[in-house]
Amino acid sequence: MKFSITPIAFAMATLLASAAHGQTATDLQQAADRAMQAAAQAMKAAEQAQAAAAQAQQAVRDAQAAASQAKAAPAAAPTAAGGAISGLSYQSGANSVTLYGLIDVTLTHVNHANA
Repeated sequence: MKFSITPIAFAMATLLASAAHGQTATDLQQAADRAMQAAAQAMKAAEQAQAAAAQAQQAVRDAQAAASQAKAAPAAAPTAAGGAISGLSYQSGANSVTLYGLIDVTLTHVNHANA
């Protein structure tokens, strides 16, 4: 079972603890004020954390949308005047690379069975 304490319950616990030690009414009031200030600060920090979490979730949604768009849109390959592809292109998001030139493919088979 999860245990949580509300600001009012915290202030009441502080008052009771202070009263048990024989403190004056002024001391009790000061302790209650400090407890309420601490509770208000905790609530403000929780609100800020929730806002940061919402921003992070939006950033994740934006990144997922950008990734989906990058997958859906193929990279544009540069073409020569006749319409033939003149290079090898790869694009990932805002980054891209294009290789131009000739590719020399050589296949060699060596058999050392009769050596």
